[in-house]
Amino acid sequence: MQSKDNKTKKVVISALLVGLSIIIPYISLPVLPIPEFSVTLFAHVAILIAMFMGVEVGVMAGLGSILGFYLKGMPLVVVMRAAAHLVFIVVGAIMLKKLHNKKWNVYVTGVVTGVIHALCEGAVVAFWFKSTSISNTFSVGVPIFFLHHCFDYVCALVIYTALVRARLVKTDLILPKIKRKDV
Repeated sequence: MQSKDNKTKKVVISALLVGLSIIIPYISLPVLPIPEFSVTLFAHVAILIAMFMGVEVGVMAGLGSILGFYLKGMPLVVVMRAAAHLVFIVVGAIMLKKLHNKKWNVYVTGVVTGVIHALCEGAVVAFWFKSTSISNTFSVGVPIFFLHHCFDYVCALVIYTALVRARLVKTDLILPKIKRKDV
């Protein structure tokens, strides 16, 4: 059972991640434009950190992301791509919970959620742009979505590990060792 202090920290960090997920569409982040879609680097970091914290936190941050893209007035295909994130968030949070005591848990979860993420976004783009080549979406888009997920996943893992080391978040996960050089 969590102490009241730990529960309060989790609620506060969860609320911050939801808030960050809502405002990310308003922040000018590096965008890689690709015909028919784009990828915004760092856009998934908040929802991935939330996924590390559990299903509930991940889903709330994912819903915040959907709301943020909708309120920003983004095209509906972008909002639907954000909605597709809920699939990998739930799968990833469950995997992390079930595999929390395995040394390789965060790595396998990163790859599995990356594949799910890429396929879900590819499916949304292929469905939305029916007039274009589905093979193009899956031969070009899916690998780019996967690499984008991996980039954001590593960033989220580094930040989450720092939060754990700073004792702002409590976890059962076996996290990668980050060697620190004393300056």
